[in-house]
Amino acid sequence: MKKVIVLMIIVFIMVSTSVKADDYKDALRVYKEYLAGTIKKDLGLVMDRLDKSSPSYNNEIKNVAESMINTDMNFKIVSADLIGVKDDIIVIRVVQKNLPKLDNSKFKGLEIDALHILRKDENGKWKFRNSEIISVKKLDD
Repeated sequence: MKKVIVLMIIVFIMVSTSVKADDYKDALRVYKEYLAGTIKKDLGLVMDRLDKSSPSYNNEIKNVAESMINTDMNFKIVSADLIGVKDDIIVIRVVQKNLPKLDNSKFKGLEIDALHILRKDENGKWKFRNSEIISVKKLDD
């Protein structure tokens, strides 16, 4: 009987970890697509990755649209970690560098450490909901 219980616990842990790993991969892919849309200045792609039920949805679209007009940036993900998954919410921590596309700029870029919250929509797809900035560091020469 003890062997059966131990085996059930091991199987539960393996399935739970596998689901979290798949969710993490999917959520990180959505975040990368969101960044790619920003780089390409493709507002449609960015909007498709946003959670329409987010209280900040309209504000996010406005900010992204203004950013696409006023900046020309590349993004490099330095690190990404799964913080947690609960039901239809996932939190990932991403450290990224926002770098100007032109090397002759006096602005060398930023390193941003943030928590990103994504939510599964009614179709089971992860959508970018909002972010909480942990730190911003200006990159030097």
